[in-house]
Amino acid sequence: MLPKQQKRSMNIFFPFTIVTLLTVAESKTLADDGSKTMDWRTKISKARERTRRAVGSEWKMSRSEAKEMFQQYYKCLREKLKILKYQKQSITPIISHIGQTVKLKCLICVRPDQMDSQMVSWQFLKRADATISVLDAGKHLRITKQWTLVIKELGMADVGQYFCVEGGEYMAVYQLDVLTAETRKVVLEKDKGNLLPTVALYKSNLKLLTSWTEWSQCNHCGKPGLRRKIGLCMVKKIWAGQTTKPFDFPLLALYKDGVPCRSTALPKAISRLPGIAKRPSEVLLGNCQVPCPTQPPPLNITDATGKVVEVIEPGFYSIKTHPKLPPIVKRIVQYHEAGIHLVLKCPSDEDDEGDDNSIVRWQRGKRQIDPLSIKKQTRGRVFVDQENKLHMRRLFTSDTAPYNCWILKRHVATIKVIVIEKFDANLKDYISYGGFILTAIAVVLVCLCVCCRRGQKTAR
Repeated sequence: MLPKQQKRSMNIFFPFTIVTLLTVAESKTLADDGSKTMDWRTKISKARERTRRAVGSEWKMSRSEAKEMFQQYYKCLREKLKILKYQKQSITPIISHIGQTVKLKCLICVRPDQMDSQMVSWQFLKRADATISVLDAGKHLRITKQWTLVIKELGMADVGQYFCVEGGEYMAVYQLDVLTAETRKVVLEKDKGNLLPTVALYKSNLKLLTSWTEWSQCNHCGKPGLRRKIGLCMVKKIWAGQTTKPFDFPLLALYKDGVPCRSTALPKAISRLPGIAKRPSEVLLGNCQVPCPTQPPPLNITDATGKVVEVIEPGFYSIKTHPKLPPIVKRIVQYHEAGIHLVLKCPSDEDDEGDDNSIVRWQRGKRQIDPLSIKKQTRGRVFVDQENKLHMRRLFTSDTAPYNCWILKRHVATIKVIVIEKFDANLKDYISYGGFILTAIAVVLVCLCVCCRRGQKTAR
């Protein structure tokens, strides 16, 4: 038995001896390689540098970037756990109009080092034939890096249920409906008392209410402008444990906020009830005034010691970074015949993943188009609908002009409309007949010339 002090000294001595032997062996190996002019410590530091560069080239990111990505991943996990803990699986109803763009979000937390092996997919249950299929990205569909499904140029074929599936589990379920037209009641914010109240249909065990969106952004800055919120007509149960009449709809319990009155998921026996069929959706318009963005102060760039090495004035960029170019204003030229109903839509950025809760401002040349007064001025011929589309009925040749669409202070696109007179069908026939006659005359003349030359050769 060894004393305690001797045991402690032996425990310290053995690891120190092993480290010393390994260091001597490594230095001897490096010396045997024939590099007499280079110190072995330099070789080790260079080997470590090569390893560090190799790892950096494989990840293509620095340690701080990797740390930030993992912090976002852990934050996503906490949010996901909170949702799964306090909320039951439900169906989210989405209603949009034909030609619009819809974004369906799915809370998926992807580990930065397992992005390629993540088993996530979007499935679509088509309403028309009840077939289910796995969606792939294409011109009509796009799946972002955050697994958000973007559906552009909506059509009636897109009606149905969408499932976000991760590892065999449903993370999100959406019921998408597409409307061709919908009546909306416009109410000013000062007349809030005219908004439709909640109505109870006790005989059917149903109640009608309005589900409101958030306020949109103000369409001006630095001066009075407009903002809006849209209220969608919704149907919910009054007593959850009882059936609905005249048709029982058990799936209504899966819709946390209710089913839209115009949804195809709602049975026709319920959607045709007088109280539901006649209740419109609503649009609330309010006044707003927000300050314009101020010019930021000069930015000082410092080194590791805190010394200022560069001062960047507003509007300029550092010579060490690549500036992010602003979005390019889209230029479009359209030719249309007079007399048609023209609808102009402000084109959206394909890479934009932000919300679409903005009011589009239209200009004809440099003249602002006021959506509240233009319809009265033109007696209903020109108007802006709730989807920010500019309508021109019975198009005139005088409507030829450039039309600019703006979102806040950003000029998004310029659409130059050139209106031409409608081509006369009779004139088209006359031109066709005239061309045929001229062609026939030319053929006869050619035949006569050939015959005359042959006659002259025969006479000789």
